Amino acid sequence: MNFLAVLLFDHGKIKEAEMMSRKLLELNKNALGLKHPDTLTTMANLLVTLQTQGKYKEGATVGRQALDLRREVLGPEHPDTLKTGANLVLSLYWQGKKSEAEHLVQEVLELQEKTLGPVHHDTLHTVQVMVWMRKFQLKYAQSFDLLGRLYLSYLSALGAEHPITINCLKEREIVKALLATAEEGKANTSGMAALNVSALPPSEANEDTAALVSRDITDNDTAGTGGSASKGEETL
Repeated sequence: MNFLAVLLFDHGKIKEAEMMSRKLLELNKNALGLKHPDTLTTMANLLVTLQTQGKYKEGATVGRQALDLRREVLGPEHPDTLKTGANLVLSLYWQGKKSEAEHLVQEVLELQEKTLGPVHHDTLHTVQVMVWMRKFQLKYAQSFDLLGRLYLSYLSALGAEHPITINCLKEREIVKALLATAEEGKANTSGMAALNVSALPPSEANEDTAALVSRDITDNDTAGTGGSASKGEETL
């Protein structure tokens, strides 16, 4: 039944997706047990719905539990374990757990590059998470370089006309402008905030950008970027 929560999420019914995930999580715990793969998938999906709504404290609690259990049940290098780690990063960051978030995103990216490859869609999702972190930190040069990596990967796999490729290029141009302004010493706090909506927590930016960060890119969107979700996984 995880697909129902995914369907609600995909149609912008985030609160309904959260309620569905909560109900399903309780049912799975009672019927299947805490460590069953379906229970862990539901837990991971709940993290996404909470984070998308800016509920970072509860999201981090749920996400930590899902990550710990997936490490135990599936192993630390399993794609689903790493995916959960990537989705947990921003909930940690926006709680002020910046050191923990930094350590986790670096660990996840290193393991994904090792086990999945540098252009696998899960790896690219984690790179996108890192892009956001670097923008939050006003580290525009690093963000610009990471977006260059994403753009080349999307260009090769999806083509120049795909919306993901186009949006990535647009985002890179925004960061390029911010970087130039910062280097010229003309930027001020209000100017940066007005220009860069992505510097806000996802809950304070628009819903589309919030969803981009906290969910995985679907297999259909990343055909050709290598690999797919595990069989039976219904992740947001």
